[in-house]
Amino acid sequence: MVITLIFKNQITMSLVQTKIKRLFNRSALIEIISVLYISMFIYTALSKWSDYDMTREQMALMPLITPVAHIIVWLLPSTEIALSLLIFFTRTKKIGLYAAVTLITLFTLYIAYMMIYYPTLPCSCGGFLNALSWTGHLIFNSVYIVLGVIALVLLKKERPSAGNADNLSYAISH
Repeated sequence: MVITLIFKNQITMSLVQTKIKRLFNRSALIEIISVLYISMFIYTALSKWSDYDMTREQMALMPLITPVAHIIVWLLPSTEIALSLLIFFTRTKKIGLYAAVTLITLFTLYIAYMMIYYPTLPCSCGGFLNALSWTGHLIFNSVYIVLGVIALVLLKKERPSAGNADNLSYAISH
């Protein structure tokens, strides 16, 4: 009987340890993906603002956005910073990731359009992303879309702990 009790306790401890490892790995992966999104958005926003004139000129050449390029040149980096802030904070991480994946998906659709109709026009992404070909952009964005979807799926599976300040945002979103 004592041996059975010890065996049951070991199994219970093993299950608890496995659950803790899964939770930690899930949370760690969500945070890594969040940091990747935040880093990318802040980097590209600051790159666009630091070379404002070049960004404005390149955006003015872009089909479909030419009439509103003077607005997008400020709106897009501002949106990237706002999304970074949403992703940074736990309470708004899910909405931030949804918005980020949506934005990256829209960028990807625009890139596909550019690849088909205007393959020689320059990119106005900012920083090292300017050096990527349209195919490189498509791959880069696709990786970010997949990462964002993974983070959202993991967030959906994650349950807040009792007494967590984020229980309210979890309850509202589910």
